[in-house]
Amino acid sequence: MSIRLLAASFVCTLTLGLAAPQPALAQRANGPYSGVLGGQPDENRAQGLDLHGSMFGAWDENIFPASEATTQLDPRLKESGASAGVSGSLGYDRRGDRAQFGLNGGVNAREYASSPNLVAAYQAGTVLTANLTPKLMFNARGSASYSPFFHFAPFLDVGMGSVGPLTGNFEYAALAERNVGLDASVGLTNNVTKRTSLFITASERDWRMLDDPQNNLRSWGARAGVHHNLTHGLGVHLGYGRDQNEYAFAGVAPYVHQTIDAGVDYGDTLSFARRTALSFSTSTAATRYLGETHYRLNGLVRLTRGFSRTWSTWVGYDRNTEFRIGFRAPLLTDSVNAGLAGLVLWRVKWSMGAGYTRGTVGFGSNDFSVYSGTSRFDLAITRMLALFGQYAYYHYEVPPGSSALDLVPRFSRQVATVGLTVWVPLINDVRAPKQPR
Repeated sequence: MSIRLLAASFVCTLTLGLAAPQPALAQRANGPYSGVLGGQPDENRAQGLDLHGSMFGAWDENIFPASEATTQLDPRLKESGASAGVSGSLGYDRRGDRAQFGLNGGVNAREYASSPNLVAAYQAGTVLTANLTPKLMFNARGSASYSPFFHFAPFLDVGMGSVGPLTGNFEYAALAERNVGLDASVGLTNNVTKRTSLFITASERDWRMLDDPQNNLRSWGARAGVHHNLTHGLGVHLGYGRDQNEYAFAGVAPYVHQTIDAGVDYGDTLSFARRTALSFSTSTAATRYLGETHYRLNGLVRLTRGFSRTWSTWVGYDRNTEFRIGFRAPLLTDSVNAGLAGLVLWRVKWSMGAGYTRGTVGFGSNDFSVYSGTSRFDLAITRMLALFGQYAYYHYEVPPGSSALDLVPRFSRQVATVGLTVWVPLINDVRAPKQPR
């Protein structure tokens, strides 16, 4: 393995694993080591520019039955061995009285012992919210990503951080297929009264396989609805959404996916005990294809519990109908995830998480399953430098021939990683909170 990669610039990095959802990031924002241990920025920060970087080494063990045909697997995904890499992210945020803006970008580069070629994944995203009038709010977001590998891990999108199938999360690489993901949405929210609001959102997603364009997938649509608060936390909502999912593969007609979202909710969370919160949502999906309409009840529920001074735990369940590249039919999924995170000592943070997805490809009986678990510790050496170690396990099983890609029907991977991370706050403009009049 080339030594030049280990000696590469230390300003690149953000090692991605099964990230904990925001309630589980228990490190206090004002702790002395919160920046390098992954704590959230001060809520009074008006402007910030943060650089995160790391350098790491890893050992990958790839596991599959000897009877499986593995000629289609790239040596980097088939052969067990060492790898080394650097990754980095730069994030900017600005908060004003009427608008908030965020911009971020990152790179993850790695070199495997089985291949002398350096591979890299890239991502960038932006978000803007603005109060156009005292009652009308505008929001927009967009992202773009590139990866040399295809990732098959639906649970990563369910409370496990914003790590999708088209990012540089190499631990979940299933196939060496270069791909690009583009995602954008715009919306308006009108607070008609103090308790009632109307919303409308339009979005488009485009997944492109650079070496296999017949598997490209484009999805676009819109949603609208009304939300009414009955009490401080209790509310009701009614919404409707319509999406069209178009596959580039010849002979596959577009899927028209409609969502009727009606029910009771509790805003963001329902706090029914000290430091315990529950959030949930439900919807009914109707997917139209080949002259038939298929109905499915979907939903999301998450329970979060904080304890001690810095610890949090969570468990969640998601039932969804989704469309992904590599599969020319909807994935009907049921996913669960759970985790624990907190400070063992003043300088030591430990976290663990697990995710499991079971579902079917299309409306038949092509069952598949995917699961993973991770455990990680971070030891702060200084306020800006930390040592970390992580173990991750990943496994999937898909029916032979259920995917348009050459996925091995059964595949497992274990990854052990150690390295150093650095955090540099280039801008940290914290202002005193305004006093109520």
